Amino acid sequence: MLWVPVWAYMFFLFVAQMWPNVPAPPGGLTDKHEHFLSYAVLGALTLRALAKKRWQGVTAVTAFGAVAYSSLYGVFVEFCQRFVPSRSYEVLDMIADAIGAALAVGLAWAWSIMKTRSETSDVL
Repeated sequence: MLWVPVWAYMFFLFVAQMWPNVPAPPGGLTDKHEHFLSYAVLGALTLRALAKKRWQGVTAVTAFGAVAYSSLYGVFVEFCQRFVPSRSYEVLDMIADAIGAALAVGLAWAWSIMKTRSETSDVL
């Protein structure tokens, strides 16, 4: 499976969100959907990096860290958009970023708990 490093994906997100005159999303989606999905991927990649690529490394601390890091990056990028012509600073975009990251990280954390429990010898 091909994994993109977190820094490379963050660079991609920054460039994509700084691009002026972005076309509307296809298929009836809104820019909030794009933010949600983009930051869900960032949250998952960040969690993977913080957990050192191990399911056993996914803990409450790494999950919280991944959500916080991804959400703060969303705030930073939104702030930078204030200086790009035809782009705007929107609180709803930051909320979509945080919800996307939190959902992806939460699902990965739940999966790691199930995976870790199924690998133990004390399974009921």
